[in-house]
Amino acid sequence: MRCVYTDLDGTLLGKGASLFRTAEGDFTLLAARALEACHRAGAEVVIKSGRRRAQVMEDARLIGQTSDWARLDEFLIAFVVEPAVAATVFASSFASALELVREGVAEIHQKESFAPIYMRKRVGGNGSATTHDAQETA
Repeated sequence: MRCVYTDLDGTLLGKGASLFRTAEGDFTLLAARALEACHRAGAEVVIKSGRRRAQVMEDARLIGQTSDWARLDEFLIAFVVEPAVAATVFASSFASALELVREGVAEIHQKESFAPIYMRKRVGGNGSATTHDAQETA
């Protein structure tokens, strides 16, 4: 799986959170052309943002994002200040991911030994995402 990770505000989106505006507000097609180039190259565009999940999901839908899989090592490794603790942070993240899988909240997959591990929220039989809240009320 080939991925391009992008932020939204100030990176993919310009003034007013518009795909078709630069940071200064001028009209542009560059972001749309970049998305088209990713599609033609078979690269999945993955949004990384500080926005709330509902906002990110709507933007993801609008740009045609089809996958919600993310590399496990992308979750916490970016916050590691000292390289010496990276292995410990990854091991802790992996243990947490396995617990989420055991609880039925998340799914993980790996194509082959030593390949990146991908994770996403578990998808129910009807295609809807399963959450703790949905499980507790069921």
